[in-house]
Amino acid sequence: PLGGKARDDNKVIDEDTYKWDGKEYYYDWAPLKKQIDNVTAEFRLHQLVTDNPPWAFQREMDLKAGEAVETYGNPWPPNDSNAWSLYIQAMMQELIKTYGKEQVAQWRYCIGREIGTPGHWRAGKLAFFEHYKNTVNAIRSVLPNATVGTHFRECSSKHAYGPDFVTWCQQNNVHYDFI
Repeated sequence: PLGGKARDDNKVIDEDTYKWDGKEYYYDWAPLKKQIDNVTAEFRLHQLVTDNPPWAFQREMDLKAGEAVETYGNPWPPNDSNAWSLYIQAMMQELIKTYGKEQVAQWRYCIGREIGTPGHWRAGKLAFFEHYKNTVNAIRSVLPNATVGTHFRECSSKHAYGPDFVTWCQQNNVHYDFI
């Protein structure tokens, strides 16, 4: 994940890639590169998951006690979709600078995991679909042929987003390579 992690119901801020220092936001790509380097030291990286928006993206959100942190970390969309888009573009540029365009182009980009599970996403279907669109557009603005998609709960789940997602993507001309 890009951040938004939790341990024992507490936010793990030091592993975030987008941070607030009390005055301004800034990028910290070291945690992401460490994760990638740890994987690629022994294995081939197949997919980068772009979920769990870093905790700084919750800033100024009106969340009730107990809603901010879930079992899997930050379950909320970014508070500023434009800032998220710029952040994703900057991440893609940093990945290309660090690992090379040829290598980064081989990875799949999965926007969210087990979407439809409240512990992973709490903002509802349409909010996820818009978040997906914003993220895929940001990724593909830097790497136009990037392989992108998402991962939903099984279609038999009462919270299944997949069928509605496919219809919504067709109606809104939104790209996906896998679900």
